[in-house]
Amino acid sequence: MKKYFIALNVLLLAVLVQVASNGQESVKDISYVKKIQQTAETMEVFPVDLIAREGPLSNFRKGSPSPCICYRYELNIESFGTFYAFCQLGFDAEPEDIDACIDYLPQASTKEKSLILSVLYIYSYPWERQIRVTNVDEHIEATKTRSWLSIQYPTGAFNTSISEKNRLRRREASKRLQSIVSQYINDDEVAFQACIIPPDERRAFMNELEAVELIKTLKTKDGTVNDDFNEFFHILKRDNVLSVTQKKYPAENVAKAVSCYLYATYCWDLYGVIRSSDGPCAGNASEKPKTLGQIARQLLESWDPPQTIDDQE
Repeated sequence: MKKYFIALNVLLLAVLVQVASNGQESVKDISYVKKIQQTAETMEVFPVDLIAREGPLSNFRKGSPSPCICYRYELNIESFGTFYAFCQLGFDAEPEDIDACIDYLPQASTKEKSLILSVLYIYSYPWERQIRVTNVDEHIEATKTRSWLSIQYPTGAFNTSISEKNRLRRREASKRLQSIVSQYINDDEVAFQACIIPPDERRAFMNELEAVELIKTLKTKDGTVNDDFNEFFHILKRDNVLSVTQKKYPAENVAKAVSCYLYATYCWDLYGVIRSSDGPCAGNASEKPKTLGQIARQLLESWDPPQTIDDQE
């Protein structure tokens, strides 16, 4: 547990732009490229298909309301916290950060390149065109075409103020950034090594228990603890829960609390049936190494949003 706090604290301090009590944003203390480097040093498991759904690394069945693998043995609360912080880093990118990443690409390590390409995707994708799920039928339909990140975006699970401010510039840059990603589709260098989980460590659906235990250690503003996940499991109400979370916890604990909630519920969000007794299927989505080319293809095949009613402007 202490290891999780150290890793997540470093990332969150480097990645998240906290809003002070007077409403002004704190000054970024390190460069964006440095944050990418720090993330690469920490991240060992990269569930890229939770960001970009289609492609060679996808665990989703075409047209099915649930993926082949929903609960992931290789994702623990520490690696999910790193992943959550990375997604926020993508939403925090300013145009000058994107330019700095592109300049750094030629000298970046393979893992750093994969993260930079993923940032280009997060920066370019029209997340704001994804509407919030408001009923069970919409949730089931969303799991057929939309990624986990696409479903989470409208609930307020991430601070997207910077992304929304740069919406027009993002759209203008999209084709240029897409062409940069396409340059790496044939790169067979390994970005993330295989993650093998021994059979005796494959404990299904421990994510909720892990999250409850960790969130008990996070003090709220009034000094109490909160371990009630019942409402958060209902994605239809999640924006309300997140709004309460923002008010309940001090700034330094908000991102940790949200990460805990999302880790406890990510598999149910993808399954599309709220608290079903059947439960989503479990497995290891990182049994094989991920190459830079595979990650680039995953991003490219997911570049255009699904043509559903959600995406109409």
